[in-house]
Amino acid sequence: MTKAMLSIFIITMLFQEVIAQNILHCLAKEEEKIHRQKSEGPLYRLNQYFVSQLAGLTGVKLKDRYFEMICHKNRSESLKLLESLLINKSDIFNFKTLSRDSGTQIYQKAEIQTLIDSAPNLFFTYLSGLQAKAKDPKCLEKEIIELKYFMERYMFLEGEIKTETLLDDKIKIQSVFKKLENISAIYKRCLPKNSNTNKASKP
Repeated sequence: MTKAMLSIFIITMLFQEVIAQNILHCLAKEEEKIHRQKSEGPLYRLNQYFVSQLAGLTGVKLKDRYFEMICHKNRSESLKLLESLLINKSDIFNFKTLSRDSGTQIYQKAEIQTLIDSAPNLFFTYLSGLQAKAKDPKCLEKEIIELKYFMERYMFLEGEIKTETLLDDKIKIQSVFKKLENISAIYKRCLPKNSNTNKASKP
């Protein structure tokens, strides 16, 4: 292998690594998958929000362990990102990769905080979207028992306490996201018994 060929090979590998480490790239792949499924439900809207917000955050990367968990698991990248923002907040970001320019870095940190602050409302909006798509919302609450807990707190306590305080039970949050991995199966179980359709709603 000549030096020129070796240089091209190294540059190509480095470029591929940069792309692979970009959370936006993961979300874009999920967006493509959702588009193929022709779904415009709550997952699509969540994905679109993250794509829009992260598109302008050049240089902002996740810590390796969080990137691995969000992008290299057989789960929704948007949901794993939302779960990580709710539970781990700013700890998921690698601040060492931010710009050295002080003005740009202030902007990047502000945008990261905006993303973190938006997570509770994104969570409740997503859950509301799931209920709206379910044939039987009460069945959905039975399948995901924490759903009622969080939605009631949101309905009756919002405005009295901070939204993030409504989500102070990390164990319940993790339990919700674990069950959301099987949302299609849950939708099937929640179909009316006399329903003739075999198709489950798409998340």
